[in-house]
Amino acid sequence: MTTEVSSVCEIGLQRKQNQDAILAYQNAVRNFALFLVADGMGGYANGELASGLIVSEIRKWLSLLEEQTDFASLPELLQSLRMKMAEINRTIWTKWSQKQICGSTCVILILHHDAYGVYSVGDSRVYLSRDSRCIPVTRDDVWQNQQSIQEKYSPEEMRDNPDYGKLTRAVGSRRALACSLRTDRLADGDLFALCSDGVYKMCSAQYLNQALVSNGTRNLDSLRDMIMREVYRNGAKDNASLILVRCSRRRTATDA
Repeated sequence: MTTEVSSVCEIGLQRKQNQDAILAYQNAVRNFALFLVADGMGGYANGELASGLIVSEIRKWLSLLEEQTDFASLPELLQSLRMKMAEINRTIWTKWSQKQICGSTCVILILHHDAYGVYSVGDSRVYLSRDSRCIPVTRDDVWQNQQSIQEKYSPEEMRDNPDYGKLTRAVGSRRALACSLRTDRLADGDLFALCSDGVYKMCSAQYLNQALVSNGTRNLDSLRDMIMREVYRNGAKDNASLILVRCSRRRTATDA
């Protein structure tokens, strides 16, 4: 697979500081790529330190991978990533979360040959546009998505509850880190969108889904700019990060 990428990470219109951090890494020789969006918890302390540490430590992890002679399989890469993120979580917890919570959401997309893996903590999201459908790959780690809460409250009661939308997981906010993992095969033309909540909360679900599906074949910079215009049109109340990744099957002589 080959990839086309477009990304943006902006402060928005109402925040004084950008606590988001992103990373886009590609290694054509290894047929491997990694994309990351981390959203520091703005309501707490040092959110930009948490998201920044995630990016810097994952860069180091990638450098170590490059030195390996035998490159790992996707399951091995995800297991190694999970261990690295647990290490990052311990560092944030120990350094910054003892007096006041410090943390960050994090979504990571790994592409390896003809498969993909997604790592997720918090409420940043990954979407996949395929075959004229846009589907969420991740599920928000928020109060109302807990099974015990859904069994106890009606949808209306959940929406009226003051805990609605509160994070239940974040990197660095607790001593132990729980995450979600997903793997699947890639298809020619797959379009992934990784974004912080400053993007999807400033676009209606209908708008974002339609943009990713109906404009999935256009230039990715144009698609990125179109989505960000909608974010700013609706107030850009938070930091806004977006990475678009389109996957295409490698062409060979037999395809000609």
